[in-house]
Amino acid sequence: MESMKFNSLRKIASILVGLSGLMAISACQQISPIKNSITILGDSFSDNDTGYSELTKNETEQTLKRLQQIRQQLQKHHSLAYKGPIRHIWDRAHANYQIKYEDNLRIEKQATLLLRDPDYLYRVSRRAEPYVYYILQEIEKRGLPGEILLLPVIESAYRPNAVSRSRAVGLWQFIPSTARFLGMKQDKWYDARRDVVVSTQFALDYLTKLNKLFEGDWFLTLAAYNGGQGTIQRAIKRNRRLRKPTDYWSLKLPRETHNYVPRFLAASRIFANPQDYVVNIHPVANQPYFSSIDAGGQLELQLAADIAGITLDELSHLNPGYRRWATPPTGPHNLVIPLYSSNRFRQGLASLPQSKRMRWAQHTVKSGDTLSGIASTYRVSLTTLKQSNKITGSLIRVGDRLLVPVNPMKGTSKKLASRERDNRSKSQHQDSDFHTVRKGDTLWHIARLYKLDIKTLKSLNGLNKDSVIHPGQRLRIRAITSSTEVALSK
Repeated sequence: MESMKFNSLRKIASILVGLSGLMAISACQQISPIKNSITILGDSFSDNDTGYSELTKNETEQTLKRLQQIRQQLQKHHSLAYKGPIRHIWDRAHANYQIKYEDNLRIEKQATLLLRDPDYLYRVSRRAEPYVYYILQEIEKRGLPGEILLLPVIESAYRPNAVSRSRAVGLWQFIPSTARFLGMKQDKWYDARRDVVVSTQFALDYLTKLNKLFEGDWFLTLAAYNGGQGTIQRAIKRNRRLRKPTDYWSLKLPRETHNYVPRFLAASRIFANPQDYVVNIHPVANQPYFSSIDAGGQLELQLAADIAGITLDELSHLNPGYRRWATPPTGPHNLVIPLYSSNRFRQGLASLPQSKRMRWAQHTVKSGDTLSGIASTYRVSLTTLKQSNKITGSLIRVGDRLLVPVNPMKGTSKKLASRERDNRSKSQHQDSDFHTVRKGDTLWHIARLYKLDIKTLKSLNGLNKDSVIHPGQRLRIRAITSSTEVALSK
């Protein structure tokens, strides 16, 4: 009897054997979240994996113990919506949970994967901070389940610049064909898939349409978002033909889609009750982080950053949809600006003369000049050159003066550009010795981010136990001596 019991335990534990070969997720690894292939977790096992017979009895029981602990926690939370006080954004999302609970071993397996690196979800939740308030607001406007806030955790680990091997891009991981089908703009100036605001609207609208198509079944909806609606519809037809159930759990699907919904459900349970899984989730404040502001026309990004009083890196991080040094000539011109800088940006933009929004070169047309030749000389597109000078045809005359938008990092003044890069590099190196406090920051979070203990952080900044930090305050996170190095957690 004891032998039979042990054999059954070994069969259950076999599901987790494939995990032994997986490397722990590191914040420094290249994230490669993709559709229809391997996801950010590096999930490379299948249900047919074998090898559990090679485990010792002790190893099997240890693995099974962890699985049983996760199962107990998952089963503990049958109720969907959170009823307590809203302490942070994750509570607010939890209060709007709508997707039914499912007791399935595949969910437990994915929860084990997500928890392999105990700091992974903390890093992801910290990275999500600038975006989640806006995303949850859009989710609620559409009446969608609060769990959808966790979808970018699975899709991109909340990296707006994530790119997959199948060329899926952005927080929501749109592949080029899907983006074109939905009407998302993609050109050399701008990629809507990377635009946090625009891609969120497209993703949520797309999920709404898929959910209507699959008659309110969120498991099928999410599977279709990952694998394509055609894949799911064909799987349903196949099961109907074989007189088999047509629910998500009964469908034969590609491995990625097979694991996708269980991983999403596991993430939603862990974020709802992190204390039960002994994992830290960054408590993002339930308040907006940014404003989306229409710049009203083409604007150089470095100038926009200067007006807002932030670095170009921070502006670019919040506006990854822009692929060049300025907003596109024909738009869009919306810029995501940190809330604490938004009023300053609006005021500065209002007082900025139109002629100062871009760096311009003036070209006097000579005999033999053509628009395409001039555009090539200044490394701008013909369309940009024509739009900048309100030219509808191709006729230009000798003596005409044309304005050409110039990339400040290119052009004829290479020495100036080099000097600007050097100055920016020095400034950024100096800035790396400091952390600018943002809303929601605590000394504990800052110390953890830079791998310091709180005592050291306080000592570097002359703080005591009664000291209070405030947004905009600069805290030193490196010692003044150049020999002291602090490893940054990326």
